[in-house]
Formats: sequence, structure tokens, C-alpha cells
Amino acid sequence: MRALIRFEAKNIASLPVDFRGGFIGFFKDIFGYKNYVNMEFKPYVFSVYFGKEANIVKKHIENVRFINLRVSSEDDELVKFICDRTIELSESGKSFRFGSGYFYAFSIELIEENIRNPFVALSPIVVSKDKNYLTPFDDGFEEALLESLEKRYKVIRGIKPDLTNFSFIPKAVKTESVLHYKGFIKCFRGEFLLEGNDDIIEFIYKNGLGYRTAQGFGFIETK
Repeated sequence: MRALIRFEAKNIASLPVDFRGGFIGFFKDIFGYKNYVNMEFKPYVFSVYFGKEANIVKKHIENVRFINLRVSSEDDELVKFICDRTIELSESGKSFRFGSGYFYAFSIELIEENIRNPFVALSPIVVSKDKNYLTPFDDGFEEALLESLEKRYKVIRGIKPDLTNFSFIPKAVKTESVLHYKGFIKCFRGEFLLEGNDDIIEFIYKNGLGYRTAQGFGFIETK
């Protein structure tokens, strides 16, 4: 299940380019700090869009009036809980602090799922092995991607996936360096194809691709 939560700023806001920590804080509010910390694995993925009016000036994202937060998981009840808890907190008068601004959730809707090639990354994709970040341009990338997919599948579903026929085919991807928790992460985004059995492709679509999905990486959508 997928949901789109729209926020509006009380006043025009500025966010740091290292903004994902603020949204991790949002999920801590949703689940409760202790529950969030005690979650062994967070089976969801999210992406953030600040709108066309926002622009980057040095190390900040300026002129932020609205935020679109997309959340996805194969656990429908989890997505429903996130939506219901956001509504509950909003109706109690709570605003959410992102950067310099206070934001109010004014719209929540479920998004229709459309699982088919080609796909695009709405948030950067992180793949790593032995503490080294890899992109499709690096040796060992596909092996590392398969390893991450197998690990996440086993944690979420409790069984080993059939990855015999799986392959990642880049069409128009580019490498990025993203500031996250004051450090830089090598990652990538762009357009690509996913080949394999339907179960694996659906798993990736709903739960994200690569690592750090609950930190705002790896959200994919049909182009």
C-alpha cells in the first residue's frame, strides 16, 4: 500500500540539504520514540518532494511552502497506522517541525499501485558492500544489490527469495553524493528496468530498493 501525505507550512520554511533526519523524527512521533527505537527492522520506504518553487541555496532548501511525503510498504496495516496516526496528531493541533518551519498535514490519500517497467527512483538508491557504496557503474554492484535484496526479503517475509532470474538493467542513471547525518553517501537515481519473477518485483516496488529505505532512500515508482 502507498500513501501520500501533504504538508503545508505555517510560514515559508528553509530546510537543510541534510533533511532526512527531520523526517525520521516525524516517524518517531508517529510510532513513539521507544517503539521506533525498538523496531528491529522498519519495513517501509519513503520519499520527499518539496515542490517546484523550492530551490537550493548553498546548504539549504529555501522557499519551502509544501511537502509531499510518500510512504510505501507491503504491510497495509502499517501504512494505515501511519496515516491514521498523522490524522490523530493533526486533529489534536500538532504541527510537525521540518527545518525552520512548522507544517500541518492537510491532505492524506492512498496512491494507486502500478507495478510495471520501466521504473524511476523518486529518492536516491543506496547499495553497499563491506562498507563501500556502489552504483551500477561499479564492479560488484549487482552482487551487492542481490545481497541486500535477499537480506531484506528474509527479514520481512522470513523466507529466502528466488533470485535466479533477477536482474537490474540501468537505462538512464546517474551517481549522486548525498549529505546524510553530516556525512556523504554515494548513491544513484534515474530510470531502470527490473527483470525477474513478479513476486520479487512487487516486493521491491512496495518495500524499496537497496538499503536505508526507512531513512528516505530507495523509493521507486513506475515511470
